[in-house]
Amino acid sequence: DNTPGGATSSINIPCGGGEVIDDLDVLVQISHSWVGDLQVRLTKVGGASELIVDRPGVPDSTFGCSGDDIDATLDDEAALPIEDECGGGVPTIQGEFIPGDPAGSLLASFDGDDLCGDWELNVVDNAGGDTGTLTQWCLMAGGGGTGPGDVPATTTVGIVLMALVLLGTSVFFLRRRVTN
Repeated sequence: DNTPGGATSSINIPCGGGEVIDDLDVLVQISHSWVGDLQVRLTKVGGASELIVDRPGVPDSTFGCSGDDIDATLDDEAALPIEDECGGGVPTIQGEFIPGDPAGSLLASFDGDDLCGDWELNVVDNAGGDTGTLTQWCLMAGGGGTGPGDVPATTTVGIVLMALVLLGTSVFFLRRRVTN
């Protein structure tokens, strides 16, 4: 779409359980024919905001990774950075990766926050010519488990806060390729 604001998907996690985040991972599935165009930002409304995917392959390649699709879990404890990933298959980025560029413990900025509240995932396509869809995203949170309602630290809470299968309300991205 080559629009600076991109598209945002929002979810609300009802309060009441007192869950405190000790570790946060983010699953992102995006269908797009040039993943090097994409930036993905996770925001806890009223709290932290982190750019968790920043145009994979840029600046090593001016246009970034030319492969199709992302099916990744972003986890601060993963072994490899997402920014260096550009496989030959589809999805071109698949597996578990450290978020950010440079890669780092970006998701740790949400540690200590309440899980409840409004969350947003913003996807920006930074060039025109290709289209794509944010297929699904979810948060997976673990907690300290010390207080009433806290999530036990030994449990990775597979709270699928958003299994956003965008059927009739697909979020599209457009990319226009300039050829010489």
